[in-house]
Amino acid sequence: GNEYNTYEVTDVNVEDNTIKLGWTIDNNVTRYSGAVAFQLTFELSTTYKWSTVPTTFNIRAGLNMNSVIAPSETAVVSALFNKVNNLETLINNLSDKFDSDNNSVKELQTAIERIDSELSDLQGRVVYTLPDTD
Repeated sequence: GNEYNTYEVTDVNVEDNTIKLGWTIDNNVTRYSGAVAFQLTFELSTTYKWSTVPTTFNIRAGLNMNSVIAPSETAVVSALFNKVNNLETLINNLSDKFDSDNNSVKELQTAIERIDSELSDLQGRVVYTLPDTD
C-alpha cells in the first residue's frame, strides 16, 4: 500500500553471539498482499545510529480483503460520522422533549395534589344538610 511506519522493538533475547529481536506490527502491514520491506535501525544516542540493509517478506492474499476501509476513503468515514452526529442530535432533542414533558407531568401532579388537599379541607369544614322529608 506504499505506507510507511515505525515500530519499536518489544522483545530482545541475547544468546551467545546472537541477538533475537521481536516487535508487533499492526494490521496496516497485512492489509495488502505482496512484499513488505523493512530494515532495523539501532539508535544508541543522538550521535550514533546504525541500520541494516532493507529486506522483505511476503504477505499472502487473505479473505475478505474488500471489507477493509482504507484511510483514503474519507467519504465513507465522513458519511458515517455525520450519521452518528445526526443520531446524537436526535437523541438529545428527544431527551430535552422528554424532560419538558416530564416537567409538565410533574406540574399536573402537583396541581392535582393541591386540589385534592383543598377538597379534603373543604370536606372537613362544610356541613351537609339533608332536605326535610315528609
